[in-house]
Amino acid sequence: MTVSGKIAKKETKGKDDKTYIFYSVTTEDGKTVRLTKFALGKKSKVNLEDFVDAKVTATGQGYEVGKGKKKRIILKKIEKVAKAGDDA
Repeated sequence: MTVSGKIAKKETKGKDDKTYIFYSVTTEDGKTVRLTKFALGKKSKVNLEDFVDAKVTATGQGYEVGKGKKKRIILKKIEKVAKAGDDA
């Protein structure tokens, strides 16, 4: 599964007063795909912070869940994240 779009960063404060950071890709058709560090794997050297506000292409294993307006894509394993136009 390949997803292309712009990476956004969102910070939220939890009930435990910790700040949590979430990254997502917003596609051109308005869908939001959440990216997690777990999906990148422990050995990944990809820093999602480097891609914030950049157009990227993320490739990995994923699936769609939900119905109607609650339908969303989840990438459970991200194999590659590259800025649009990069082949690396």
